[in-house]
Amino acid sequence: MIIEHSAVSVLIPRSFSIRPNCCTKSHDIIVDQQIDMNCQVASDSFYEQFNDFCRMLEQEHSSSLSTSDRLPRSGQLARGFAEKIILCPTAESARTCIRRDLAGALSFLLAAEGVQQRLAKGDCHFANESPDHQTIFYILAGAVHDYLESMRSLAVLTPA
Repeated sequence: MIIEHSAVSVLIPRSFSIRPNCCTKSHDIIVDQQIDMNCQVASDSFYEQFNDFCRMLEQEHSSSLSTSDRLPRSGQLARGFAEKIILCPTAESARTCIRRDLAGALSFLLAAEGVQQRLAKGDCHFANESPDHQTIFYILAGAVHDYLESMRSLAVLTPA
């Protein structure tokens, strides 16, 4: 299965299957170590951004989270929220985004937890390179976007 990469793709491969071992004897060990270091930095950034997002969500909606079980949650809401939050350049703009769309933020959080579970299982890895200039939740939002796209692709390929 081949899935096209999007501009916000931060995970490799997009299908979330286990990354093949592409290292051959002709590769320089230093290059392989650099790639591993870049992936670790991206992974660390994901968890840092995930924690920051959770903290912001709790701060912005502390009083309404107890009744949030009545709010709709969906992949479509999460995708829309990911597209908004990835554009937020500052913590304050991200807080505003979270404040305005609790249902989207909660759906996004559930998808982020799906990414976290796949990372823990080793079912996906971060891309080796990323842009020098990123918004506050670039890695988190990109990972959620890729996760949702992979889930949508699986739904299309899986007969009902």
